[in-house]
Amino acid sequence: MAFTKTKGDGIKIFYGIIAENLIRIRGKMTQEELAEKAGVSRSTVVTVEAGKGCSLANLFKLAEALGVKTGDLCLPKERRDEVTMIAALFVDRIMELIPEKLKEEIKK
Repeated sequence: MAFTKTKGDGIKIFYGIIAENLIRIRGKMTQEELAEKAGVSRSTVVTVEAGKGCSLANLFKLAEALGVKTGDLCLPKERRDEVTMIAALFVDRIMELIPEKLKEEIKK
């Protein structure tokens, strides 16, 4: 039987990449420390690290709390070739274009 990708496979892979990057970048910082610094609940950090999803608002908060660009959480570390770097720059550029007032709204 051939493997057939379902519609949700891509997003599951994406959430898994975010989870791996978050755990790697968080390093020795505890989930509680990250949650407090990002202004989210510990259960949000647990959910993201389990690869179960992340809102754009929480992704933005977590990246900011870790001192990294949003794109750094979205791309596989070992696959940062030219194409993925362009994608990272694109995501980062989009985040730069969002007015500060809207960023504050996203963070709420």
